[in-house]
Amino acid sequence: MSGMPRLTILPLVFLSLIACTAYPVAVAVPVLGIIGEGSEIYEGQTVGLASGSISLTGIVTGTRCHGNYKYTFLSPNGVGSTGLAAIQCQDGRLATIQFTTESSEEGWGFTEDNKGDPFIFTFGKTDSETVEIYKQVMLRKKL
Repeated sequence: MSGMPRLTILPLVFLSLIACTAYPVAVAVPVLGIIGEGSEIYEGQTVGLASGSISLTGIVTGTRCHGNYKYTFLSPNGVGSTGLAAIQCQDGRLATIQFTTESSEEGWGFTEDNKGDPFIFTFGKTDSETVEIYKQVMLRKKL
């Protein structure tokens, strides 16, 4: 009888280890950004899950930006989740961006940086979709 509990516990430990490795510790997601008057696209990624790091680099100038993000609300299906990203760039720009998800894989955020310039970032979007979002936000801002 003393061997019976060990045989029961061993499969449970094994299943627990499998379950723990079935979910990633961190996920890398590509992000795009536009800072200022829209003359340069920044490329980068976020690494994490409900919180993590974000990095962006200007394609033309090579200006680097980095920071952290965290979700402040997670919806069950990913639509309408919200969060904050705090970003600092080599050129002295600082921005705290509120972002919203459109699905579990797409979303965007917008703010003005410490210089008063627009700062937008997207994830799960193409360059042209990011530029279009930027144009729409800037148009609404002028109204």
